[in-house]
Amino acid sequence: MQGVREEYLLNLADNLKVSLADVRALDEWRDVIPEYVKDYVSLNAFAA
Repeated sequence: MQGVREEYLLNLADNLKVSLADVRALDEWRDVIPEYVKDYVSLNAFAA
């Protein structure tokens, strides 16, 4: 799971619509959001 979390945070850091301050403001949600995405979001729809 660590790799998914790191990749997720790196993607947020590269997103022009999300600032690094926004990512830091997530606090404990930085651990919860990647777990939720892994469990409930079909990433195949985003793979090209």
